[in-house]
Amino acid sequence: MNYNRGDLMMLAAGVVWALYSIIGKKLPVPPITATTCSVFFSLLLLWPFAFFYPFPADHISAAGLAGLVYICLFPSILSFLFWNISVQKVGPSHAGVYLNLIAVFTAVITFLLGGALSVLQLAGGAIVLFGVYLATKAPKVKTEQVDIAG
Repeated sequence: MNYNRGDLMMLAAGVVWALYSIIGKKLPVPPITATTCSVFFSLLLLWPFAFFYPFPADHISAAGLAGLVYICLFPSILSFLFWNISVQKVGPSHAGVYLNLIAVFTAVITFLLGGALSVLQLAGGAIVLFGVYLATKAPKVKTEQVDIAG
């Protein structure tokens, strides 16, 4: 197997996302504040790169502008806001189970936009849905607390 820099970046992204989720549960601020801070620091860190790759404002179409607005609003701002709300309500481990549905929703949207789905993709989607079902419907194990002090 060959590994490249992108593999390492994906591994690092997973670790950072896990830390972000754990910290998000313990933040004493509302989810909208955490989302605003995330957006602000992201913009601050990414702003210098805009000078290396200038935005071609004179070459953008109406569809391109609509796509840019969509990307800024839905996958960026609203997804972080909804994620922070869910982490504060149910915790990072329970909310993290639903991250597996991203691939299923991507496949459904691809199909709705005219793309083809293979048998393996359908089987993988079914496995993901079954896994999410098992993870969310599994009976909760109650643990007894033992008083060792007294």
